[in-house]
Amino acid sequence: MQELFSDTIAAISTPQGQGAIGIVRMSGPRSREILKSIFFQKKKSLLRPYHLVRGSIQDGKEILDDVLAVFMPEKKSYTGEDLVEIQGHGSPFILSEILDLVVQKGARLAKPGEFTFRAFMNGKLDLAQAEAVIDLMDAKSRKALQICHQHLGGRFSKEIREIREGLLELLVHTEASLDFSTEDIDVFSSFSMLEKLKPIQNKINTLLKTYDQGKFHLEGVRVAIVGRPNVGKSSLLNALLQYERAIVSEEAGTTRDTLEETIEYRGIGLRMIDTAGIRKTSHSVEKIGIQHTIEKIREADIVLIVLDSSQEPHTEDFEILDVVGPKKKILVFNKMDLGVEASTEIISKKFLDPQVFISALRRQGTEGLLDILYREVIQGEFNSENILLTKLQHKDSLEKALGYISFYEEGLAEKRPLEFLAVDLRSAIEELETTIGKISLEDVYDRIFSSFCIGK
Repeated sequence: MQELFSDTIAAISTPQGQGAIGIVRMSGPRSREILKSIFFQKKKSLLRPYHLVRGSIQDGKEILDDVLAVFMPEKKSYTGEDLVEIQGHGSPFILSEILDLVVQKGARLAKPGEFTFRAFMNGKLDLAQAEAVIDLMDAKSRKALQICHQHLGGRFSKEIREIREGLLELLVHTEASLDFSTEDIDVFSSFSMLEKLKPIQNKINTLLKTYDQGKFHLEGVRVAIVGRPNVGKSSLLNALLQYERAIVSEEAGTTRDTLEETIEYRGIGLRMIDTAGIRKTSHSVEKIGIQHTIEKIREADIVLIVLDSSQEPHTEDFEILDVVGPKKKILVFNKMDLGVEASTEIISKKFLDPQVFISALRRQGTEGLLDILYREVIQGEFNSENILLTKLQHKDSLEKALGYISFYEEGLAEKRPLEFLAVDLRSAIEELETTIGKISLEDVYDRIFSSFCIGK
């Protein structure tokens, strides 16, 4: 393999802070040479590839740490270069000393995401797979893990390549017709082109329809808990978390800012957001909290509107329902342990949204609430065979590609010049290629790899 990078990079690959084990990683042509200059064994043995070997890291005659080291040649390494990992004790001081020694011997400090960037440049990963690496590190639920492994394994990339191949075939036919346009050879048929176009459009539309579900599975569902003061919003958060996270008080306006916690339900991360009670107030700090609540309502994927079932509906309840508007919501009638006021039917009959009666204090009905919440946002169970779209930029690229394909389809119907049709197909292909990595290297690094941690 031809070397793309002449230098060797190094970084601490484990999180900052004290731990049992810490890892210093090197990648590049001098990795093995540097390791051999600082790694010593009691019994001399060959540094066999892919074998953990015990020894000590020494700076001259001074032992820095007792470690395990492994050398991975370029053909089967993560980065596509000679790669070394040194597993030492997890003291930040020890790891820094080892890293300093590695740099003294000729390596340089890696930039954030540079190991994965080299894997991308050396053809070990395409861009979609590289993005899946950072999603994997940030996964907060089992379903998110499944999707990340699906994308990291190349399933999404394979689907994009198949769509691209279909468009390339159309482009070949279109451009061949241009080449033979001065001769009596007709290789172009609008009908056959349309027939080839339909399955491509169907594939793209199928992927686009999965975006909301993919985003929910990967990032979690943003759930805003709203209502007027003292209806039990914080008590509901505590009941869902099953521990006392939020302060609960009979004094109105206790919650002045939002409080966020994530729970996992049926493999999905639910980002529960407890908000300040909405009411008319002259208190400046409380007003800021209410403004934050309104912002969280706008950002939420679904809203839980908490109502006091033991009281008659209040004017503020209806005002809150108006603020939430058409956004997906569930009406949560709390305090059923205090009884259910018959007049709550006014709200029940007026609004057709899902409704549930609970007692947050006694933690009754919360499982039913979670089940309704899950069914409202997740349409159908995640099947590992289904490919889900998870990235907004991928969705944007597919929508643009579909737009160019529509221009091509219209051009066929209107018998536009073949040169214009070829441009539409090339534009669609270019949009697809941005999802798997055919964009400028500067854009690649800025968009993806700069957001990685150092050492990955």
